[in-house]
This record gives sequence, structure tokens and C-alpha cells, in this order.
Amino acid sequence: FLNISFKKFFSHQIFIITIFGIIAYFSLFLANTFTDQIILSFITNGLIYFILSMCLLFLFPSLFSLSRKEIINYIVLAKNKIH
Repeated sequence: FLNISFKKFFSHQIFIITIFGIIAYFSLFLANTFTDQIILSFITNGLIYFILSMCLLFLFPSLFSLSRKEIINYIVLAKNKIH
């Protein structure tokens, strides 16, 4: 149908889930290192996870089947919609 190997597609999915899992645990570790308060830890964890995810997206856009040019176009489009 799509001429994509199931094994290749499935291994890519597992790889992405693993990468984001590592980012999640790392951000959780950092957030818990900074504070013991649950709410502040939750917010810090989310912020760290977001920043690391965006760095991953910008450094390796091919993981998401994008190019840097496409990412920049999406950022400009979102920026224009906000203003």
C-alpha cells in the first residue's frame, strides 16, 4: 500500500518512544533535583521536557519527517497567527 517496510516503521516508532521516554525521565530527575514541592516540580518538569523536545525537533527534524525549513515555516505561521 505505502511501500514502507513494517519492520522499519515499527523500529522507528520504538526509537522515538524510547528517546522521548529518556527525555521524560531526565526532565523528571532534574525537576525533582530543583524542588520538593509537587506543583513546582510538575511545572518545572513540563518546561524542561518541552525545551528538550523542541531542541530534539530542531536538531534532528528528520526524526519527524520534517526539514528545518519546514519547521521554521511552521514557527513563522504560528507567530503570524498569534499577532
